[in-house]
Amino acid sequence: MHRAFGLSPNFHDFFRRIYSEEATITKSAKLAFRLIHNRFIKYLNSIPRFQRYATFIRFENVSNEIAVGFAEWLKGICAGEGARKSFFYFKKACAMAIEEGMMKKDPCKGIVIRCDTNVLTKDILTKEEIERLLLTRYKQERPDIQRAFVFSLYTGIRFCDIVRLTYSNVDFSSRTLRFNQVKSEGRSAHSAVVMPLSDDLMEIIGFPRDPEIMSEKIFPLPHNSICRKHLKEWVRQAGINKRITWHCARHSFAVNVLSAGANIKTVSSLLGHASIKMTEKYLHVIDNQKKDAMNSLGRISFRRDDIFSRESSSDVED
Repeated sequence: MHRAFGLSPNFHDFFRRIYSEEATITKSAKLAFRLIHNRFIKYLNSIPRFQRYATFIRFENVSNEIAVGFAEWLKGICAGEGARKSFFYFKKACAMAIEEGMMKKDPCKGIVIRCDTNVLTKDILTKEEIERLLLTRYKQERPDIQRAFVFSLYTGIRFCDIVRLTYSNVDFSSRTLRFNQVKSEGRSAHSAVVMPLSDDLMEIIGFPRDPEIMSEKIFPLPHNSICRKHLKEWVRQAGINKRITWHCARHSFAVNVLSAGANIKTVSSLLGHASIKMTEKYLHVIDNQKKDAMNSLGRISFRRDDIFSRESSSDVED
């Protein structure tokens, strides 16, 4: 694939061809390469002495100094694992350039972005906030979007999986939902998720308009950007001062069911995680909630020394 990239001395041209229409990599990989390239350009523009490289930079000028600075810049604008994942695609582009003989030295050598995978960086909705959201009505609301988001809140299913669900994924006799996760389908043995459905979830799902057409989508949603816009407004109208995205529903589900006493192995299975280690980050949120609950009791005015002092005074008087 890379031989067709040509002999342009501009690293930006090489980068653009990685995610061009002609490239044979997956659509998601193209989007990732495009995103990191745009961030690389923004980084170069943010440093006065590197601004001249924002449109044209020779392969030999992509130095270790630039790569180190870019990694630090990414850590400043990305949350959680975002910086590490973004830099991965930059390193991959450099590796491709080296493979093609366009770049002689690896500018990313020795650069490692570490992050605490046990830290949950997104906001979650508590049970009380979810109740408040469910009771919130407002003009120009979108029941189709709200219905799907509520389903995510009570199942932990990602947006990319919600939009693909059809009635063929539902076993109405056993009241079970079965589907393969987009994120890991074809790459992991844990992509399949089997989830029992409660009465309320079955009611949210409903039935296809034509019983003979089970390929009908359960949640025919508009574009992701429209869903984000209406979700943001719904949360605002509910008076919830948090930055809630669709993925927060997944995190909220995990934290709330674990807080209610669910077994971590069960929750890991419902979320379709490849290992319990991926689920353990939610336990840290629960531990913090416990600390907050204990600290909410306020200061304790009792002092041990005061008691001993009063006892000593009483002994003297006796």
